[in-house]
Amino acid sequence: MSRNRIVLFGNAPLTNRGCEAILRGTIEIVASTWDKPVLIDATNRYPGRLELSKGSDLEYIELPVQDRKWHTRWILRNIIKGINTPLSYKFMYLPASGAIDGAGCALLLGGDIYSMQNCGFARKFIHMTRYFKNKGVPVVLWGATIGPFSSTDEPMMVNHLNEDFKAIFARDPLTVEYLQRIGIATTIRSVPDPGFCLTPEEVPCKKLLFEMPGNSIGINISPIILRSMFGRDHSQAMMFVTNVITGVVDRFDVPVVMVPHVGSGDGEDFEIIERIERALNTRYRNRVCFVKNRKLNAAEIKWIISKLACLVAARAHAIIAAFSTCVPTVSLAYSTKARGINQWIFGHDSYVVEMGSEYIDKILQTLTVVLDKSVGIRTILAQRRGKILRECINAGNELRKVLGRN
Repeated sequence: MSRNRIVLFGNAPLTNRGCEAILRGTIEIVASTWDKPVLIDATNRYPGRLELSKGSDLEYIELPVQDRKWHTRWILRNIIKGINTPLSYKFMYLPASGAIDGAGCALLLGGDIYSMQNCGFARKFIHMTRYFKNKGVPVVLWGATIGPFSSTDEPMMVNHLNEDFKAIFARDPLTVEYLQRIGIATTIRSVPDPGFCLTPEEVPCKKLLFEMPGNSIGINISPIILRSMFGRDHSQAMMFVTNVITGVVDRFDVPVVMVPHVGSGDGEDFEIIERIERALNTRYRNRVCFVKNRKLNAAEIKWIISKLACLVAARAHAIIAAFSTCVPTVSLAYSTKARGINQWIFGHDSYVVEMGSEYIDKILQTLTVVLDKSVGIRTILAQRRGKILRECINAGNELRKVLGRN
């Protein structure tokens, strides 16, 4: 067994900048705490070079296992899946199987994969985890928000979390409390999300396609939250978003920057931004900057967020990018993620807006509070940042302890 060989799996394509932030942050954590580690990137993404900074003794090997739709391997895997689901995952990991054999551990890069009510999405990760477990590779659920599960799914998920993982590294206190409440006996560690470790990268105007305005308020809207509120009624969804934007411009008289964070799948932020630009009338469109360059990476989007006076955000890693660069933020909640992260940072969720009636008024009211308290909030975030980064890096040491490497 190669004790210092770590397999990373389960993450989505890097066009989801939250997934990229988790991946890059994890690489930074392992490189800082392990002696000459070998990281095997077998995540659920398409082939494509991940540019890493030089200077560490970490060896990084990319063996992404995702196949594009209608690719020969994609067709074969789906045929096999119809016959035998576990066998389809053996087939999926075939290109990386040689590197997986004898690995010291595998990290299921968690994020929110176990935080949705419907566990149908989670089932594929159960099969993936058991593929590694059956190969004798200990699996750690890494940087995750978990639950709440429905009463129907809870027994299955409790069994999975207890039986299939060596440890669970939870990224917020609500997850830790929930796991303890439902009887999870697996070792639990409370650690920051790996995305906190991501270093921002400055974006020149030529690449940003506009000059970053001063004293601006950023808005990040997720299609997931719009579907939760309006289903497939795109006209109502657009009316809601444009009313938020016009409300911000009218009430605060500041420029707005629309910040995307996911550029793939049916939860694509860029498509929403394009629709918003078309929907706004000229008066308001001239007050809004739209981030439209799809080639910006997670570190570059984090830099954009770091330049804002304040952010209103639905995406968890947009919120994390803001908190880790001391930007006051109004968090829009569609799952436990936003509340959990805010509880962990501030000890309360006063800056979180839950979906419901009078949603726009609540967003603007909370934004008013956050702007009024922005100096104090920035001070709290600055005071917390050093400790958060130390805890983030220390997750690598905790991983070593859990695996008996110390």
